[in-house]
Amino acid sequence: MLNIFKSKSKEKNETKALLAALYSVLGADNEGSEQEFEFFNKVCKEKGFDKQEVSEVISNNSRLCVDVPTKREKQEGFFSLLVSMVIADGTASHNEVLLLEKFARMMKLADTEEEIRAYIDNIIKQTTGQ
Repeated sequence: MLNIFKSKSKEKNETKALLAALYSVLGADNEGSEQEFEFFNKVCKEKGFDKQEVSEVISNNSRLCVDVPTKREKQEGFFSLLVSMVIADGTASHNEVLLLEKFARMMKLADTEEEIRAYIDNIIKQTTGQ
């Protein structure tokens, strides 16, 4: 029974980390676009977060966004949402790409800087259908 609670707690923390990371991306270029705000709000609703929980995530985003998933499948979904946030307004700023690289390193999605950039490019292509 205890494992069920640990699992739900870990999943909630990973969701908070996702929303915190998305919020970080939103502010990465110092000018969150309307499309990025809409995407952020949509994900918050899909994840079942109310205004108070979202406010908590925003207030603590630098602390929360380090609790990234450890399982590869969840990492890929997490990262794919980050990429979707970055390209929501049709552009990927230099700072947004740097933030993607940071999260890719945190999750060990690739070993070298070159592989990280290739991984990001591949996810962007998959997400945009190009």
